[in-house]
Amino acid sequence: MPESASSTPLPSPRDALNAAARLMPLPIEAPGPHSGEFARASIFFPLIGLVIGVLNLGTYHLANITLPTILVLPLTLLVWLGLAADWRDVPLPWFLAQLGLKLFALLHISHSAAGAFLFAPLLGTWSIVVVATGTRNAAAPERKFNARINFQEFAIASVATAGVMFTLAQAFGIVLFACAGAVVLVVRLLAHRLGTGVSWKLLRMNAQGIELLVCGLFAALT
Repeated sequence: MPESASSTPLPSPRDALNAAARLMPLPIEAPGPHSGEFARASIFFPLIGLVIGVLNLGTYHLANITLPTILVLPLTLLVWLGLAADWRDVPLPWFLAQLGLKLFALLHISHSAAGAFLFAPLLGTWSIVVVATGTRNAAAPERKFNARINFQEFAIASVATAGVMFTLAQAFGIVLFACAGAVVLVVRLLAHRLGTGVSWKLLRMNAQGIELLVCGLFAALT
């Protein structure tokens, strides 16, 4: 069947559940990355990222109250790992490297690790939608990764993410959003220029890279 770039139906609670199934280790079947269900679910990717961030934040504050300081960051990072399914989707060397670098960055944040735990998953999941919009499929470069992910999904995900960032972090939130956006645009440009397209694995690796960027920015700027 030929690709269709027509608008997808309005989002529904089922689409939000599909987004959670795609991004978190839930015991339900997730939609395939090239399906229409995935495209509709992508609108909710930033929401799922925010949910993961809020759970990270709750873990961080609870650990601060109940555990020795030296255990707080590793435990919260471990919970973050448990909430995300991406360790199953990327090469092990990359996964271990970015995980170690995240811990290194978090250990060098003076007083705002909570913000990194909250915003990194949000921007990481948002970046999946941006990179996937209109990008070619690495396995079949003559086709799009998902033709049904179009401007509607891109716009809703981006406006919602920017709104949350500005509401919760004001000017610094916009700085984080702009920096993440610049990196995402470079990734998109490279995917087009090199003609390699993207895969679900590459989208997940990019999301982890954005999460690492956010942790690094918190370490450098706060």
